[in-house]
Amino acid sequence: MTFGERLKALRQKRHMTQKELSKALFISERVISYYEQNERFPNDAMTLIRIAQYFHVSVDYLLDMPPVQETDLADGMYPLSPDLLELIALYKDFNEYDKGRILQFALDLHDMKP
Repeated sequence: MTFGERLKALRQKRHMTQKELSKALFISERVISYYEQNERFPNDAMTLIRIAQYFHVSVDYLLDMPPVQETDLADGMYPLSPDLLELIALYKDFNEYDKGRILQFALDLHDMKP
């Protein structure tokens, strides 16, 4: 299921119109429509977090990302360096808002690469 399909399903589950959701999230109705039609995707982590918080779901759920289990990491399903494993362990302890701030920082840092 795509981000747009999940967003639409969450909105419809609450019996909301796109206009009502746009007001609740401070996003234009047109952008909500673009999201639901998969024509656009939120361009910053904070928007994803606001949507997740509004619907009481995780960002991982919105993005349809299966949770990575510690056993997967230990079994070598995801061969990660010790530094990356430490970063993941630290990241897991943050709340959704702080996770979004970390993600936004990483995206900004990546955009600054030459």
